[in-house]
Amino acid sequence: MLKERFKTRIATNLTGYVLGLMVAVLLTLVIMVVSVVNIIDQRIYTHKGYNMDTILKDYIDEGMDVALRNTNGLVEYIEFLNEDKRVKDEAGSPHAFGYQYSQKEYDDLFKNYTEFITYHPFKDKDDLFVVYGPDLIAPPFIIDIIIYHFIVFIAVTAVLMLLLTYYLKLHFVHPILLMKEAVEGISAGTDVSEIPFSSSNELEVLKISIIDMGQTINKQVSQLQEAETERKRMVLSMSHDIRTPLTNIAGYAETLINEHSLSPQMKKNAVNVIHSNAMLANDLVNDLFDFAKYDSEQLAVENRSHDVAGVLRNTLIQYYPDIEGSQKQIEVLLPDDECHAVFDVSLFKRLISNLISNAIRYSSDGGTITVELTELDETVEIMVQDEGPGIPDSIKSDLFKPFVIGDEARSKGAGTGLGLTIVKRLVDRLCGTLTWDETYTSGVRWLISLNKEPIKQESF
Repeated sequence: MLKERFKTRIATNLTGYVLGLMVAVLLTLVIMVVSVVNIIDQRIYTHKGYNMDTILKDYIDEGMDVALRNTNGLVEYIEFLNEDKRVKDEAGSPHAFGYQYSQKEYDDLFKNYTEFITYHPFKDKDDLFVVYGPDLIAPPFIIDIIIYHFIVFIAVTAVLMLLLTYYLKLHFVHPILLMKEAVEGISAGTDVSEIPFSSSNELEVLKISIIDMGQTINKQVSQLQEAETERKRMVLSMSHDIRTPLTNIAGYAETLINEHSLSPQMKKNAVNVIHSNAMLANDLVNDLFDFAKYDSEQLAVENRSHDVAGVLRNTLIQYYPDIEGSQKQIEVLLPDDECHAVFDVSLFKRLISNLISNAIRYSSDGGTITVELTELDETVEIMVQDEGPGIPDSIKSDLFKPFVIGDEARSKGAGTGLGLTIVKRLVDRLCGTLTWDETYTSGVRWLISLNKEPIKQESF
């Protein structure tokens, strides 16, 4: 980790140095060009404290001869030309007063930078001030310029390297290192909710994407962990529930085999126990099969508009003999007219069958099972109510999880703990809702809501 950071810092510093060097070279070249152009174009004369402004001032105040004498021999002659290129005034010049320059001679004044310095003293006139002297801009002067700009170049380069290195480190390297640490944290399972930097460029977008990715990954990992925990719990519960009836079957079968002195009644009782436990094991296997089937994404569901009242009647008729044989009563409250909703008929029948079977199993003797259908504006509501012991407080929070069953029901071998799980899966596949009325205290009251109009079914 430290080695990678060291490499990153070296690369950052080198990048800053290179960029700083490039910018410094560019700025220095610009400064040199501007300076030389300034020297040549404006004809600044800098020898021993004299310049064009000084010579011009001496000329205006004391005359051309004094202006020439004050240059201490650095200048051989001075001329003042008017707009027609005629010598208007002069001192030491080989050209007499009134001499007119040819166009070529005039142009040569501007080309010979080392001997002639030309200067327009008045902005609104074309008068020209001409100063002549050999090596007015001498090589030592050029060398001074080069040395000066080399020093400037070194200073500017050093400052720019430091500034660019700091800028790159602050605005690019530091955020990248923070995002790298965040990604490593996500890989290690750490919950990354914030990366402590702010940026106005693409790094901010990348930061937000990394945080979103981390939260998504952590959510998926949490879901996988919960699923694994649930799987282990299911396997444990399934093993316990299926082992109990098998143990009873094996025990009573062994008694029948080994005990030859059993009375006919004892044998009959043993056979009844074997039969009831075999049926319990069979119910468990069937429920496991149905649970897997209704939880599968490959399950074909055909939700269409059907008459809920008609399907309910046909389904409930099958349970009348069981209800009467268990000394219980059933009350069915259905509208006379058709009542349509969107559902899959086979899944709806299985849903109602599970709820009615639970009601028969858990209702007390002489109790009443009530089924009522109510039509609302956008939905229809089916109520299934029994007069049993109700739902134990200990399992209310996990009611729809597989193999969740009350202690009393488990001790009596009543149910597999998958019935309500299957019911919830079925209601979800029908795009409906399932709730129980907690205000009802005389048993359990289930409320199923189905839509009258089709809606898009979500994946499971």
